[in-house]
Amino acid sequence: MNLNEMMAQMNQEMTQMNQEMADPNKFSDKPKYEKDKRIYRIGKDKDGNGSAKIRFLPSLNVDKNKLITFISVKKHLPQIKDGDKKRFIDVTCPKIADKNAECPICDYTWEKYNELKEVDINKAKWYPRTFASKDKYYTNILVIDDKNEPENNGKVFILEFGAQLFKLIGAAMNPSEEEQQEKGLSPFNAWDVQKGRDFRLKLISGKHTVNGFATWEESFFAVESTSVIEDVKELQELLEKSYCLDEFVDPSKFLTVDQLQEKLDYVLGKGNKSKPSKPDETTSKETQQETLETEMKKEEPKKDVSVSTESEDTSINDFFSQFD
Repeated sequence: MNLNEMMAQMNQEMTQMNQEMADPNKFSDKPKYEKDKRIYRIGKDKDGNGSAKIRFLPSLNVDKNKLITFISVKKHLPQIKDGDKKRFIDVTCPKIADKNAECPICDYTWEKYNELKEVDINKAKWYPRTFASKDKYYTNILVIDDKNEPENNGKVFILEFGAQLFKLIGAAMNPSEEEQQEKGLSPFNAWDVQKGRDFRLKLISGKHTVNGFATWEESFFAVESTSVIEDVKELQELLEKSYCLDEFVDPSKFLTVDQLQEKLDYVLGKGNKSKPSKPDETTSKETQQETLETEMKKEEPKKDVSVSTESEDTSINDFFSQFD
């Protein structure tokens, strides 16, 4: 290699090094997240508010022999303030597949709760509220009209939502006897592609709420039922566009114990990778989880959201009949 070639190689290496040094995340322990383009993110206006008309869609399971309305997942979503910064993680708890599975985040939560409950029960409860797994739900949707992101209109996405929307949807689909008698409300299936109802998804920014947190509580269903398909062909096309939700509960997709520990260390601001001490082995992991879930437990609506197959169109009925 002559001098010119050596200088050219050196310049190339220096350029690459400068690019790496300029990367603010290069030497950071902050986990890097890539946005899942399948997940719907409502368009927002300048004030952070969003409004979109959507329709809930059923989807096929991985074997394409069963219709799925939604799936629920337990996720750890702790967010810790560190001065002006926040550390946040979003990981699936492996206990959704096996209650005896090892989860460093659950172990840490139980350890801290158990350590403080006799000293300061209010402080002890902060740990399950912050670190214990919470319910997240996934379903397919058709975006009909997104006011702030019109390019999303007509596309199928996965909607990720929490307990607030889940309770709102369940309550609307299963009105009480008083609501049926006094308000004229009637039960319906939001995932029925023929007789379901459009849903107005409304996000109110924390700037406009009393507690400073964003809310979906102003979301609502349309009064009238409508169909989003005209025939079997359109139904098949919608199902082909929808996403299989099985991967969200597939254990092979879960993080390993070491990866979960790394996530926990990050959110706690730890520089080392040492695991927190194990809780008392005389108390089973299943009992520990049940204790934490008791602290977190809130009333939920009935999950009566099976896909309706009643229809005046016998050809569509025949199509649905092939699924369990």
